[in-house]
Amino acid sequence: MTRSNTVSSRMPAALGRALRAVCVLAAGIFMSACSSAPPPPPAHSGQAAPPAAAAPVAQAAPAATPAPQGCDPHPVYFALDSSLLDDSARGQLASDAQCLVRMKQGALMVNGMADARGTEEYNLALSDRRARSVTSYLGSFGIDPNRVTIRGLGEEMAKGKDEAGWQQDRRAEIRLP
Repeated sequence: MTRSNTVSSRMPAALGRALRAVCVLAAGIFMSACSSAPPPPPAHSGQAAPPAAAAPVAQAAPAATPAPQGCDPHPVYFALDSSLLDDSARGQLASDAQCLVRMKQGALMVNGMADARGTEEYNLALSDRRARSVTSYLGSFGIDPNRVTIRGLGEEMAKGKDEAGWQQDRRAEIRLP
């Protein structure tokens, strides 16, 4: 009986230590993912983009038809784990909306994207929220939401391997199909 008592009294302690170790490990992983603030989105100065930023643009360009009336919407960038539009994104969208409003008709597609960190399900939902955020803001300029197709691509288009690349992956693009 003493042996059985000793084994059963050690079992909960061993399970408790294992559970604590798993919790500490999970907390460490969570904290390391949130440990630094993302850098600000890149400015569009009209100069050529650095090589890391050029890949997504070059890849997406063949799929789009030339924009009517000189419309050439630019991508907008998001902070890590966010679908909120910052001042830079709102300014870019306001500029793009001026041209898109003049197009009165014609379909638009807003593609939301995410970097490759996080689960596939999370990134799909986040990229969808990003596309909806852009569409909603464009609606405030009079662009009919019925003209817009929203697509959350998740990490499908992600190319980043470091923070600078991941920042380029966290974006939404307005396409003129």
